[in-house]
Amino acid sequence: MNHFHLTDTCKHFNPTFNEEKPCLTYIPNGQSCGFCGRPNRYRCIADTLNIPLSHSSVQNYITCHRLYFLKDIMGIRMKDPFVSPAIKMGSLWDACMQKSSGQTVDIPKLIERYEMADRDVEKVKAVYKAYRTLEIRSEESPDIQSEISLCINLPDNPLYIRGFFDRRYPTYYEEDKFTSRPDNYLDPYFISSQNSTYFLADESLEYCVMKPVRVPDLKSTKSHDGESDEEYGERVYQDILKRPSFYFVGYNKAKKTFGKKYYRSEFDLEAVKNRYIHITREINLAKTTMNEGGDAFYANDKVCNSVLPGIPCGLKSICKTGCLDTNQFEIRKDKGGEI
Repeated sequence: MNHFHLTDTCKHFNPTFNEEKPCLTYIPNGQSCGFCGRPNRYRCIADTLNIPLSHSSVQNYITCHRLYFLKDIMGIRMKDPFVSPAIKMGSLWDACMQKSSGQTVDIPKLIERYEMADRDVEKVKAVYKAYRTLEIRSEESPDIQSEISLCINLPDNPLYIRGFFDRRYPTYYEEDKFTSRPDNYLDPYFISSQNSTYFLADESLEYCVMKPVRVPDLKSTKSHDGESDEEYGERVYQDILKRPSFYFVGYNKAKKTFGKKYYRSEFDLEAVKNRYIHITREINLAKTTMNEGGDAFYANDKVCNSVLPGIPCGLKSICKTGCLDTNQFEIRKDKGGEI
C-alpha cells in the first residue's frame, strides 16, 4: 500500500505572503483562508484569514480537534467505497428524494461509485417504492440543494458559514434524514446546530420540517433464512405498507405527508452564532501554535470508537500510524474559488 507521512512539511511553510517572499503553492480564496497547491495538502495552515465553517465541520471540531484538522485542514476524506453503509444508504436516499423532486440523478452510477452492498440497495429501494405507493409528497420547490449564505463580521476578518438546504421554500425548508435513530431528529436540542445555522442565514425562514426515515432492519431468520436480497426487499416493502408511520416519522395518511415541524423560535440562534465565533478563535489560535512548532489540534481518544453512538471514527488508523493509506483515503481536490 502507498503511504505518506502527515508530518511532511514544505520549505515555504509559514510564508509572509508579500512580494519579497511569496509562497509558490498558495491559492488565494477571497476573504477566507486559502489553499495549499501541493497535492498532499488542502488548506494553507499559515494563512491568517478565517477558515469557512459549517455545521458538520463544527461537529468535527467539538468531537475531536484532531478529527477537524485531518478532515477540514488536511482535507482528508475516505474514498466512497470505504465509507460506512449508513452514509452510503443516506446518500442513495438523498438521490431518490432529488429524483422525486424532478432532478436528473444517475442512481445506478451512484450505487456503482459507492460499491454498495446489494441488500443495502434493496433497503433503500423498498423504502422509495413504498414512498411512491403511499403517494407521499412535498410541495414542489425550485431550490434543491441550494447553498446557504451566512457571513459573521468579526473585528479582523469575516467568517463565512457554509451549508446546503435539501429543499428551500419562501418561508421554510425541508431536511431529509435516512437514519436508524429517527428519534434523534425529534429533539430540538439534538438538531439545534444545523437548523440554527440555516435560520441565521435567512431571516425570512419561519420554520423547518425534519423528515426522518427509519432504516429497515428486518432480520432474515427462521422461515426467511436464506432469502435473496430481492425477496428481502419485497418483505421490507410490505412491512412499510403495513405500518408506514413506523418508517416515515409523523406520517399523515390524509395529507400524504410526514415529518415534524419546528419553528425558528424553538432554537437558540444567538448561542449557535456565538459558538461559531469562539470556535473560530480557537482554530486560529491552534493554527498559530502549529506554525510556531506546537500542536494544538490534539486528539480526543475517548471518542475514537464512538464519534457517533456506536460508530467508530473512520480516521482512527491515521492517528494510530501517523500515515495515510492512499488506497483508502484521498485529499480533497476542490481547491480555489471565491467564498
